[in-house]
Amino acid sequence: MKNAKILLTFFPLLISSVLRGQDFSHDVLSLAAHLIKNQSYTRAEQVLGQIDDPHDVIPERYYALRGALALKQRRFEESLKSFQKALEHDAQNPELYLGVSRAQLGLQQYKQAIQTLQSKKEQLLERPEFYQIMASAHFEAGLAVKGWRFLQQGSKKFSESLPLFKQKWHYLMEHKLIEASFVVARKMLDHKQQSSLDVARMGMRYRELREYKKAITLGEAARLMDPKDEEVLKDLARSYLQSKQTLAAAQVLTDYAKHFNPEFLAQASDLWYQAGRPAYAKALILDIRDPQIKTKKALSLALKEGDYFYMTSLREDVMRSSLKSEEDILYALAYAHFQEGDFAHAKKTLLSIQRPDLFQKVVSLKEAIKSCQTGESLCWGD
Repeated sequence: MKNAKILLTFFPLLISSVLRGQDFSHDVLSLAAHLIKNQSYTRAEQVLGQIDDPHDVIPERYYALRGALALKQRRFEESLKSFQKALEHDAQNPELYLGVSRAQLGLQQYKQAIQTLQSKKEQLLERPEFYQIMASAHFEAGLAVKGWRFLQQGSKKFSESLPLFKQKWHYLMEHKLIEASFVVARKMLDHKQQSSLDVARMGMRYRELREYKKAITLGEAARLMDPKDEEVLKDLARSYLQSKQTLAAAQVLTDYAKHFNPEFLAQASDLWYQAGRPAYAKALILDIRDPQIKTKKALSLALKEGDYFYMTSLREDVMRSSLKSEEDILYALAYAHFQEGDFAHAKKTLLSIQRPDLFQKVVSLKEAIKSCQTGESLCWGD
């Protein structure tokens, strides 16, 4: 945020200086490059738009930045023209050939992209981007064997290039080569630039294919990389749940709730109950900080357990909070009073329920109360 404020201050001063004719070509182009890198494309366009004559600055760099900006905005034809103009001023710059080939890929000119890179092959062999673009161009041109060969060569030559490994992994996944893709996925875990969220997303892809063990392996790796990331945590819990490992999912949520975000205690309690551990589910409810959520969860668990006495003991907590407007809770409370033989409180609570979808339940409970009070059924009285 601090850098953004500096740029906001510097931007009008810089443009003003350029308009006064001072030689700030290096600063202008550097600022444009910085804005493009930080995805501030509109402002980068404004900076470059203040340059009336590219020869007032460094023309090859100006056109290269124009090409890069258009490429980021998927304006491929404009990007290609800009990179070609840059080449007119600096035909030996291999970086420009990479730009041209990327624009040609965007325009689906796959064979031309291959030819562009081949023309500067010797200078580009030490660039990982060469192998990436070559692989993509060959795949799109229907030359899968050659495309794979470039991916293999590139990933061996540049073992630290994460984009190459990502491209390799995506290709294997698209062709349902699951085991081979997982070997690549595990190698990607060692890359310093790999983010926890990207690892979790890879796990999600395996989960979608019902490869739960692989999904969980990557999900746990992502959690180790960043145990505070909520999206990573939720994705891992989904993988455990879909693989029917409810207890493991419950433990994952509990650990996260206790160390980072107590709001997850309610969900963790639900999972412990589903996993057949009601005592631990009850214990977690005691740690919930929000009194309304705590009361609601306590009622829900007591209802599942058939502990109607405990439910009725929570009546005052319900009536002192906004929960008294939640008619599902009121019906559950009325039912608990009925089960405890407290017909007066049961009938009083039912008076507040107006929802049409609960109408039949209310009528049935009222009839049951009446039946008990008239002696038609064997009930305990009030």
